[in-house]
Formats: sequence, C-alpha cells, structure tokens
Amino acid sequence: SSLKAVEGQYEVERNGDAVAFEEAVSKATNKGADSRVFESSEGAEAGDEVSIAQEEASGVAKREFLDSKGSSSSSGSNEKRFRVAEATSRRTTRRCRKLADRIFSCGFNLFYGGNFRSIDEEKGKAIMIQAAQNGSDTAKGECHLNGWGSFEKNVILAVNFFRLGAQDGNSLAEFRLGFCYANGEGVERDPKKGVEWLRLSAERGNGFSMNYLGRCYYGGEGVKQNRVQGFSWFRKSAETGNIDGQCNLGQSYQYGSGVVINIQKAVELHRIAAARGSAVGQFQLAMCFLEGVGVKKNPSEAVKLFRQSAENGDSFSQFRLGYAFSKGEGVKRDAKEAVRWYAKAAAQNHKTAQNNLGVCYEKGQGVEKDVARAFEWYSKAASQNLSIAQRNIGCCYRGGIAVGKDYSQAVRWFQKAVQNDNVLAMDDLGHCYYTGMGVKQDFRKAFELYQQAAELNNVLAQCHLGACYEKGHGVKQCFKTAIYWFRKAAASGDSYAQNNLGYSYLHGNGVPKDTKKALEWYRKSAANGNSEGQCGLGCCLENGEGVKENMPLALQYYRKSAAQKNKNAQYNLGQCYRYGKGVEQDYKIAATWYMKAALQRHGDAMNMLGHLHYHGYGVEKSREKAIEWYRKAAREDNALAMFNLGCCHHDGHGLPIDLNQAVNWYQKAADKGNPLAQNSLGTCYEYGTGVSVDMKAAVGWYRKAAAQNNDFAQGNLGHCYENGRGVDKNLDRALYWYTKSAMQGEPGAQYDLGRFHEEGLGIEKDEELALEWYEKAQDNSDTAKRGAARMRTRVRNKRLTSVVARDMKAVSLWMLNDHIVKAARWQKDEWKNHSNGIPQ
Repeated sequence: SSLKAVEGQYEVERNGDAVAFEEAVSKATNKGADSRVFESSEGAEAGDEVSIAQEEASGVAKREFLDSKGSSSSSGSNEKRFRVAEATSRRTTRRCRKLADRIFSCGFNLFYGGNFRSIDEEKGKAIMIQAAQNGSDTAKGECHLNGWGSFEKNVILAVNFFRLGAQDGNSLAEFRLGFCYANGEGVERDPKKGVEWLRLSAERGNGFSMNYLGRCYYGGEGVKQNRVQGFSWFRKSAETGNIDGQCNLGQSYQYGSGVVINIQKAVELHRIAAARGSAVGQFQLAMCFLEGVGVKKNPSEAVKLFRQSAENGDSFSQFRLGYAFSKGEGVKRDAKEAVRWYAKAAAQNHKTAQNNLGVCYEKGQGVEKDVARAFEWYSKAASQNLSIAQRNIGCCYRGGIAVGKDYSQAVRWFQKAVQNDNVLAMDDLGHCYYTGMGVKQDFRKAFELYQQAAELNNVLAQCHLGACYEKGHGVKQCFKTAIYWFRKAAASGDSYAQNNLGYSYLHGNGVPKDTKKALEWYRKSAANGNSEGQCGLGCCLENGEGVKENMPLALQYYRKSAAQKNKNAQYNLGQCYRYGKGVEQDYKIAATWYMKAALQRHGDAMNMLGHLHYHGYGVEKSREKAIEWYRKAAREDNALAMFNLGCCHHDGHGLPIDLNQAVNWYQKAADKGNPLAQNSLGTCYEYGTGVSVDMKAAVGWYRKAAAQNNDFAQGNLGHCYENGRGVDKNLDRALYWYTKSAMQGEPGAQYDLGRFHEEGLGIEKDEELALEWYEKAQDNSDTAKRGAARMRTRVRNKRLTSVVARDMKAVSLWMLNDHIVKAARWQKDEWKNHSNGIPQ
C-alpha cells in the first residue's frame, strides 16, 4: 500500500514531465507534433525534429528532471525519481520511434508510390535514411535491405529490424516481413508465412501488402490460386492510392484476369499510374500504344513512354527501347543505341536483354564483334533459365563460336532449351538426331521433335517434317503428307519449303509432275534469296524444264547460289566448265569449283576431283590423289566413289588388285542403288570374280541395274535370257532387253540385235535391219565390223538379184504384151475377112 502511494505521488510529476517533453519538441521544431508535419514533403526537417526529441528523451530531459528535483530530495527519493524519469524516457523514446516511423512511411510512399503520392525516389530515399538515423527500426531494415546510406547491405539484419518494427505494430514492417518470407530474403523461403504477415499488414490498411497479397493469389504462392480474390486485393490496394496496385488492376482489366475484360478502364489506370511517375505504368501504357490496345496504334508515342520508364530505371522498358532501336519501331534504327539500352537492362539482370546483347556481340551489331563476350552474355541469360539463351549456347558449341566444336555439349544445351519449351531448339535437337550429330542417329526421335515443333507453327520444323515424310525417315513414307507440310511452311513464306515444293512438282512426288509449277515454286524460293531455290531454278533453265533452255540465265542463278556457298551450285558450275555448257570448256576452272564444293563435303564433287586426277584433266595426273578423293567421297556415302574404288581394286589402278575388296566396294555402292555397281556385282556373281558363281544373284543384280535403265545390265540380261543362264531360255525376252540396251547406244547389244535379225532368232530374218544394227556397233566392235561386212555383201547380192528379177519380170511383161498386141491384130483382120464373106 505504501508503494502504491509512492507511485501515485509521482504519477502527477511524471505526467508533468511528459508534457514538458512535448513542449520541448514543439519548441525545437516550431511545428508541433501534429501528424501533418510527417505527411509534408519536408522529410528532412521532420527527421531533425525527431533527432531533437530523441536527444531530449534519452538524456537532456532526464537530467533536467533530476537536477530540478534533486536539491530538495533525499538520496532514496532521488533513486526512485530516477527510475520514474527513466521510465518516462523509455516511453518518450517509443514516441520518437513512432514519429520516425511516420517519417519513414512518408519516404516509403514517395519512393514506391503509395498513398496517392507521385514517385520521387531521390527524396523518398533521403527521408527513409533520415528516419533510420532517427531510430525507426523499420527504416533501418529497409536501409539494410537495399544497402542505403551508411547502412551496409545485410538482409539478415534487415529482417531482424523488420521484426522489431512489427512488434510495434508497424504495417510496413509487417509488409516487408511478408515480402522476405515470400522471396527467401534473409530467411528461409516460406510463402505461407509470408502470406500470414501480408494479410496482417493488409488488414491494417497497408496498400503495399494488399497489392502483394493480390500477386500471391494470382500466382498461387502461399495460398490456393484464386484470381478473383487476387483482383479484389488489387482493387483494394488501388483504392488506397498504391501505384503498384493501380498497375496490377489495370493489367487485370486488360487481360481479363479475375474480372471481365475492360480495355478502356485498363488504359485509364495505366495513364494514372504513368502520370504519377510509375515506370511500370509507363511501360504498360507504352505497350498499349505499341500494340494499339485501347488506343490508336502509335509506335512513336510508345517509344516516348518507354524512354520515360527506362530513364526511371525500369529494365523492361530499357529492353523494349533497345529492341525498338534494333528494329526501327517508332524510331530510326540505331544499332548502337540498341546496344546501349540492352546493356542497361542487362546490368539489371534482365535475361532477355542479356541474350540480345549477346546476339549483338556475336554479329557485331552496334558494337565491335566479340564472340567471347557474346558467349558470356548468353551464359548469364541461360543461368536464369532463358530457353533462347540456352539454345544459343547450343548453337555456339555446334558451330565452334567462342568455344571448341562440341556436338555432345550442343545436344545437352538444346535439350535444356527443349525442356523449357523452346520451339527453335526442338528443331535443332531434331536435326542432331536426324544427322547423328553429338548423339546416336535416330530418325524416329528426330521425327517426333520435328512434329512437336511443327505443330507449334515452327516453319522450319514443318519443312523438316515434310522431308521426313518424303524420304520415309522415322515414319512411313507418304508424299502427300510431305506436300501438306511443305505447303504449310511455304504459306508462311519459308523459302526452303518453296524449294521443296519445286522439287516435288519437278519429279512428281505426291503431286502430278508439272514442270511449270516446279519452275514457279523455284522462282519464289529464289526470289526470297534461298540458295537451293536459285540452284533449282538454274537446273530448270539448263535442262529446259518448264521453260525454254537458257544456259546464260542458268549460269547466273548458279553463280548467285554459289556466292552463298551453296555446294550444289558450286558442283553444277564445275560440271558446266567440265563439259563446256554455256561456257568454254575449262578443266582447271571446273576443278576450282569442284574443290569449293568438296571443301563443304559434297560427295559428287569429291568423286569428280578423283576422276580429274585419275585422268589428269586440268589437274596433276595422280592415281594416288584420285584414290584419296575417292576415299573421301566414299566416307560421305557417295555410291559412285565406292564403285570407282571397286574398279581400282578390280583393275589394279592405283591400288593392288584385290577382287574381294572390289566386290566389297561394289556391294556397298550397289546397296545404295548405284546401277553401275549393281551391274558390276552381277558380273562378279556370273563369272565368279571375288565371289562364288551364283547366276540367280547375278540375274537379280542385273535386274536392279536394268530397272534404272543401265544399258550394260540390260544387255547382260539379254544374254542370260538368250542362253538360259539363271533364268529360263526365252528369245523374246532376250530380244526385248537387247533392244532396250541397243536403243541407248550400247555396242554389244547393237551387235546382238543385228545377230538376231540376221539369224532370225525370235524374230523374222531381216538382213537389212541386221546390217543397220551392225553398222551402229562396228565402231566399237571388230565382230560387228565383220558382221557388217558380211551383211553388206549379202544385202548387195540380194539387192542385185532383186534388180535382175525385176528386170526379167519387166521383159516378160513386155513380151507378153507384144504377143497380146499381135493376137489382137490377127483377130481384127480375121473379123474383117469374115465380114467380107471370105471363107474361114
């Protein structure tokens, strides 16, 4: 009871001291402690006021109190009075912290755009630093969170200060705690706990927490996804004047997220946010102008808004501004300006800007070419899981750009990009499986990847998918389905698909053969700069397919295509110079073009270089070099080179005679459908060269070669049918195959056909036809020469006999006619005598 009396006695004195303290604060600032002070823009003055108040509370007021009371009190009483004064100091210090918190709130609203304030980051930051210096725990947390002023960046310390602020019921401290838990800043990430703090703060009317809580509902972070609920929190946040809430509310109305789409309301909110200095609002409004959403499309106005936002530090706007300069959208194209803005955005870790900056360095656009820096920027973007950057790294490994060629690494990065649904990487990875580049060749896997990308409207994949159907790679061959995909890609302007359609019409694959339509598609492809289309058009002009033959124009298109390093065009130019088509024949120039194509692993060009070295046409005659080029071409699966290697082993030209190796190479080439090798392999089986005699196998290979119109194989089949070797003897079939071979100019078959006509084998004898065929064959066959001589004698004698017979017939007819005339005259005279009465 005595203690209560003492406490009661000093309650009046303590209250008097508190009033004295308030008066001291008021006197120091001449503005009082009214809340309007802290809502003004004079944050620094308000901070000074709190500094004075703190000083009074923590020391000066306490000492003055003791001094004023100490002279008339005992030591015990002084001690009690000191405790009372200390308690008063603590209470007044809390009051100062609250005042400092209100200053911090003013700075926070200025910096982040709360409470209908226009953004002023510089002033807002200065006020928050002052509030931290004046004792606001929440302000200290914010300064440590961002590393402002003399406060080192320390997120753990920041969280501890936010906890202290939250204990005092500060809604901004609760908001920041929710933010830290939601993002794992200074604490272990716990979205649910983050939502708890955000909800507590939002219920206190904090617009920032309301906005962030809306984001949690939209994304399903810490709560079950509910966009309607998210929209509700955005609206509440916007009603408090929170600029981020206004921006997100505008986005909700624009895209119909949690609410019915209302473009006009969205644009209105974007305008309000932009006018208040929100970089996000400026960006959103710029996008509306760029795409013509709710406003008339105006790229120039969009660029102005992007610039405002970018200058306010918004990385998305910096990226968009860079993109506008790179493409010339709403502003004059300027590669250097594009790089400058990309660099600003990339410095803020904008992953797409980092990737685009890498592209600029790789291609030397707006900056000096530097593939090492390009790879560095790609890597930074890829580390943020940007699929296009992962794909670009794959391309670097595939092409040896800034790193050594490593196809397995390329595949690994393409796979990462595919896992992130990058459509371009699907096509790239499909190509790796198709060609066996860095991975085991798998046509089926390639087909599946092409199909996946094609269905996502990747035109290149559509073209590749058509090629799979055309060739039956990974799927059953179907020319009609191939044409479907080629048409789909060509409709999007894909020049490769246009070229493929030209090829299909030229050869009648999946469509009726139509050289004019083939020419039309080749023209479209060539007009789009496609080197294959230019080469195809050159072939049409060279061969008169769908158009009158025009070698000068064909050469022009071959040269255009070759200038783009098209190996087929380079090879075709080599052929033109070799045979003198449209140009003067020149083996040296031919060899030069073959070499260009061969360096790009063109198998036919490699084989032709071997041929030139074999015969010494325009190059050094060297069987060794010929064999070297044949081998290189064979490694590129060139069937003709394989056949040539077989011939070299068979005849011992440049290689030791080895009939087994000859058969081995013939077999490889024959399996690839080469008719020369198929015929030679048939010959080996017929005569037991390097293999056991097997007439059935011989006939089988002759048939395959003959089906490809090989004249030697057709003649050989004729021999088989004539002599019953491997087949039943059949002179009609023999005559059929001899005729097909002879019509192609094969001397042996021409001789045999002459023989058949001479001897009447399976046909009526006809020595004149026999002579005709012998004469065609005689330049290449001594036997045919003898046959022709023999037939000429017979035919001459026959003709002579025919002439004599004709003349004898004429004499006989003349004599008969003479007798008839004489008889007629006699009969006439007799009739006259009879009529004159002369007795008969």
